[in-house]
Amino acid sequence: MSRNKNGVRINEPFDIDNLNVTVTTPYDSFVIDEFDYVVIEDDSRKILNFTLFSVLGCVWIYGRAIKKVLYMAVMRWI
Repeated sequence: MSRNKNGVRINEPFDIDNLNVTVTTPYDSFVIDEFDYVVIEDDSRKILNFTLFSVLGCVWIYGRAIKKVLYMAVMRWI
């Protein structure tokens, strides 16, 4: 569970009916029975596809290596 300026983010699934909210002040503490909540789907994996980035990275690294080897081989023949 983490907190930001817009609310609380809970990463694990939970039952909203079992959620108890207690507010504690220096003078008193009380239970909140009714509150509004919004469920926001986590779309961070849709934006950053790590499999795609890893494949593109490997292709780029090996492509540069193959290009360098081919360039060295062609320059010897010329």
